[in-house]
Amino acid sequence: MTIVIKVGGSIADGIENIARDLKSLNEPCVLVHGVGPQADELTRKLGKEPRWVISVQGIRSRYTDKETVEIFNRAANDLNNEIVSTFKKEGITAIGLSNAIYAQRKDRIKIIESGRKMILEGDYTGKITGIDKKRFADLIERKFVPVIGPMALTEQNEIVNVNADRAAAFIAKELGAEIVLNFSDVPGVYDSNKKVIRRIPAQQLEQKMKEVSGGMVMKLLAAKEAMEFGVKRFVIASGVVENPIAKALDGEGTVVEQ
Repeated sequence: MTIVIKVGGSIADGIENIARDLKSLNEPCVLVHGVGPQADELTRKLGKEPRWVISVQGIRSRYTDKETVEIFNRAANDLNNEIVSTFKKEGITAIGLSNAIYAQRKDRIKIIESGRKMILEGDYTGKITGIDKKRFADLIERKFVPVIGPMALTEQNEIVNVNADRAAAFIAKELGAEIVLNFSDVPGVYDSNKKVIRRIPAQQLEQKMKEVSGGMVMKLLAAKEAMEFGVKRFVIASGVVENPIAKALDGEGTVVEQ
């Protein structure tokens, strides 16, 4: 049974927790990582300020023009190398992947700005359309852990940025994985009293998406897509605790199930 693990960029510096726990996991897995904080830091170092926009669906996301996607790609490659290096030090046979996610470039996006709908041209984000399934399957069969960042390739050989949460859900579908573990620096989805919701039935996800904000909206959207893809369990949990994988598999965090 393949498990897909997604690690947010906010906790990538502490990937040792994931690595040590992964070593004792007797299951094939794929690791998908974000790169938001690292890309933002590099963007500012290069004298450019990240731009955030609100989609017409109310989702906050980063506007990715050509210069930004090139910075993102550089940051993603650097972080991918760091994660693979850390895994190898822990005795895990990991390998970094690139150009293994395929997407259609959006080119233009609809946003809300100052209460008005607008169209932004020159966008370099993508809608995922497929993965290099053979490469993933071959590596998993050879007992490697594929490590992949949130970059994708279009039919026109353009590099585009994709959402790592949704990429993990899509990869799970393509590989027939039953479980997605989504790790970040929060212990799960909070209710209105700031307590972690232990379980969310799949049919309640759309309503829950209206009750959360920030990056959690995208995580719940990814959970919704994963459920529609046939994934049995999607866990949103903290990756900065001891034995994060074992705890998430035991139900710690927020568990989304059919």
